[in-house]
Amino acid sequence: MKHCCKTVVFATTVIMVLSTQCMNPAQHTGNGSDVGNGMITGLIYGPDGKTAAVGAKVYLRRKQSLADTMGVLAKRGAAADTATAITDENGTFVIDAVDTGVYVIESSDLNNNLAFKDSVFISGPDTAITVPPDTLKPAGALKGAIRLSEGGDPRKVFVLAFGIDRFARVNEDGSFRFTMLAEGKYDLRIIASLDDYGVLDTLNIPVNSADTTNLDTIELPFTGIPTPKEISVSYDTMNQIVTLSWSKVDVAIVNGYYVYRRNVDSNTVLSRINTSPLIDTVYRDSTGIQDLTYEYRVSAIDKNATEGVKSAGV
Repeated sequence: MKHCCKTVVFATTVIMVLSTQCMNPAQHTGNGSDVGNGMITGLIYGPDGKTAAVGAKVYLRRKQSLADTMGVLAKRGAAADTATAITDENGTFVIDAVDTGVYVIESSDLNNNLAFKDSVFISGPDTAITVPPDTLKPAGALKGAIRLSEGGDPRKVFVLAFGIDRFARVNEDGSFRFTMLAEGKYDLRIIASLDDYGVLDTLNIPVNSADTTNLDTIELPFTGIPTPKEISVSYDTMNQIVTLSWSKVDVAIVNGYYVYRRNVDSNTVLSRINTSPLIDTVYRDSTGIQDLTYEYRVSAIDKNATEGVKSAGV
């Protein structure tokens, strides 16, 4: 995307260009079939809703753009997918040379008051639109907690908002806080740089000015082979039978289970004791020797007979 930045002054219907530099967010992405001459103008008010917001920064980004969590753009020395403008003494701004596409507009002042306008459409290469006036307000925030059902480091999870060039990091305890958000509704994407965890999208999350929206606990979808959990063991001393049971794993993923045993007294390695996969979540072992100590573990296999991680020992 060719970047072209214009700082302008509005005097009734006359636009005076004070300075120019490149800024057109669409041509970098190549998402639009039409490149070129779209224009977006608008008016920004200060927090009182009446006074023009002079010198406010205005950012135009593709609605489906996401922040660069890996720092790839920074390493390449490339610019972010952003066009910017500054409001004049009347609180007005103009961004031109905009390609066809759907955009969001984020505005801010020096006091961290913000405004957010979603889904601004440029329908053709020569489209010129004036968006409704917007008012800068104190920032809001999002908070929540990430749960990884199969374990892993939550610090490798990122919370992103579409159209916003920043993201929230997740803490070691799974908690996160996404700050400096303008009032509005956001589409979030939660991603992990961990094996076997999928992407989670959540839509239309409301954020209010000077308030924090609590998303509570969010569980990322696990795409690997789940590990059997809630394993319990009992021993029938009269019949000398050990009974194992565990919670059922999603049958759409798992095709059966293997049971492993080792002799703790002689420190032997784990050996599988069922020859074919179990469909049930109960297994009875009558091959043990009285007065010896055994450890059991259970693993699941998927539809391709690929085995997952063994459970904790009991």
